Amino acid sequence: MSLDDRRALARADKAKTILEHEEFTNAVQAVRAALFEKFGACPIRDTEGMQAIRLQLKCLDDVVANLHSVVNTGKVVRDRITWQEKATRKVRNVFGR
Repeated sequence: MSLDDRRALARADKAKTILEHEEFTNAVQAVRAALFEKFGACPIRDTEGMQAIRLQLKCLDDVVANLHSVVNTGKVVRDRITWQEKATRKVRNVFGR
């Protein structure tokens, strides 16, 4: 396993811990709810205000999506490592090493 693989796996574990942490999920839900409340209270003519709120929602979604991406990268690395280990074992079995 390379150093990059170890780093990717460590990052994935940390990202998964964050995503599963109750305080993080509560914070994301609270911020999302507050932004939707602000959006609902925003006057129809305040398109600039609505756009600002929409941008904030997108930023929140981007943070969560980035963490999910790191977790998924870790899954891909784990799968690749597992496949490489299986292939190495099969080669060793065939050649007796």
